[in-house]
Amino acid sequence: MSYRVLGIKPIRVYTCLLLSFSPLFIGNTFSKEKESSSSKKEYEYYISEADTLKQEVFRIFPLEYLDYDASYESSNRTIKLKWTTAKERDNSHFEVERSINSISEWETIDRIEAAGFSDNPVDYYFIDQGIPLAGGIVYYRLKQFYKSSTFFYSGIVSVRVPKISDSKKALRAFPNPTNGEIKLEILDREKFQGQEIRVRVINPLGEEEDYSSMDFNFISSKISSFLQRSTRGIYILEINWGKDSEWIKLIKN
Repeated sequence: MSYRVLGIKPIRVYTCLLLSFSPLFIGNTFSKEKESSSSKKEYEYYISEADTLKQEVFRIFPLEYLDYDASYESSNRTIKLKWTTAKERDNSHFEVERSINSISEWETIDRIEAAGFSDNPVDYYFIDQGIPLAGGIVYYRLKQFYKSSTFFYSGIVSVRVPKISDSKKALRAFPNPTNGEIKLEILDREKFQGQEIRVRVINPLGEEEDYSSMDFNFISSKISSFLQRSTRGIYILEINWGKDSEWIKLIKN
């Protein structure tokens, strides 16, 4: 018995792998007995395109950003980073990276989970509350990860932030340094029109508490309680009222 393969045309970008020949139905591959004048049987094999293996090469590209910006919010001394993707395919997450006064030493400050799949624009934002007291230029970039762990960097955006002024303040906290008991005092009463005072206290470990009241004695007692329960080091008091705000550096011995 002899065999021959007939009628297989070359197909571009396709590869056909035939492991063995047998006059049986195999998927879309079938055999047909051919009449022969000799005593030997001959078979024609017909292989459909459905049985070929199409070879494709996929290349992963960075996301397209419709918007990517950073802005300084003076009212609460934060930087808002926002970005918008045009569409997403298999997108995993973003890591927000920051560098102060240079673009050579980057640190990852947060992770933002991505939408994953979307044919529509997707908005993201991040609020950075760790602004340096000395001010300067703060740089940001995004490290975008696909679910395959492939990643790409975005461009770099920057924001210039002012240092905390040493000029005359409307408030003071004393004694400073302190052993845990402090009192918040008004130095310039013309700046206050009976507004509610909002205070955020941040300890050296980054832990924080917030208080709101029109009673300075109440706020002073809350700050003192937080100091007594926390470690030694440098604390930051962020104080807001109306459209004004101040920051006080407080040292606990």
